[in-house]
Amino acid sequence: LKAVISGGVEEEEGSPVAFQISPVFAERGEISNSEYEISFLADVAPLALQTYFIRQLREDEDFEGEVASVEYFDTGKQHYKVEPFESVKSSPPKSFTLSNSYIQARFTKDGLLESIKSLDTEEVTEVKLNFYYYGTRRSGDKSGAYLFLPDGEGRAAKLRNAAVKVVRGQVKSYVELTSQWNVHRAFIIGSTGVEGAAVHIENDIDLTARDMDNTEISMRIQSNVNSGDIFYTDLNGFQMIRRKRLKKLPIQGNWYPIPTMMYVQDSATRVSLLSQQPLGGSSSASGQLEVMLDRRLAQDDNRGLFQGVQDNHVTRHRFQLLVEKSVPGCGGGG
Repeated sequence: LKAVISGGVEEEEGSPVAFQISPVFAERGEISNSEYEISFLADVAPLALQTYFIRQLREDEDFEGEVASVEYFDTGKQHYKVEPFESVKSSPPKSFTLSNSYIQARFTKDGLLESIKSLDTEEVTEVKLNFYYYGTRRSGDKSGAYLFLPDGEGRAAKLRNAAVKVVRGQVKSYVELTSQWNVHRAFIIGSTGVEGAAVHIENDIDLTARDMDNTEISMRIQSNVNSGDIFYTDLNGFQMIRRKRLKKLPIQGNWYPIPTMMYVQDSATRVSLLSQQPLGGSSSASGQLEVMLDRRLAQDDNRGLFQGVQDNHVTRHRFQLLVEKSVPGCGGGG
């Protein structure tokens, strides 16, 4: 929601709702002085509708919202302060954490997720997030709209000169990385509901430039879960299917549709990646989850489309990364 800062949020009955004002960043990373983001937790029953109103405060009313703090990970630039964001600072890159009442997520100095700690059990699960890219074969059949024929294993896609910004608040806290081809965000939501138990991830992938031809970008999460060569994907959101990675197959032979989710697990931990959009995914190593985010391909793959894939648009992909621990006495999950 976007609104002026001198506003309040109310339920249909007129009772006020706690809300947070967060910045909207302009193209160069500075805080916009004309747009603001309002976040609040909505309590809605299943299959129900709830109306909320955003209105301007009267002169005799106090402002009761929370204003988020902003931290830039750089030291060579002075950033503008924009009302009402009084807490704006620059810091040298360093590892940091974001947390709520359920979990604490640790991030590297580059702003990428590194681990998730359960605040109930104090157990830490490694979940290293990185981006990878695949090229296509140089001869013979090549990748196209229908075929995925990579030129080898995925290579790390560096986020060069990425601008890292950390926003903290009671309703939500997040880190945002802005690079040439991706805007990546990882959220922690301050909710006592199920959405508070996961790390929420967004990626805005930009493969519109011609120098990105024959590039396929994926997001890979490497955990310390001992899943071996077994992973699970869903079938159209109805059921989960056990998959086994086969070494005798080429890379593309171990990729499967991911309509809504995939996970890896061992006897103690399950790491699930829930997707708001259908994608393709795989697990190329023990404890690993990987999903394809976008593809730009310069040639036809001779499957009837008669063109490559070069009409890319900047597209937002949303995920939830959930770590669950097995409960003693329940059935095994191997």
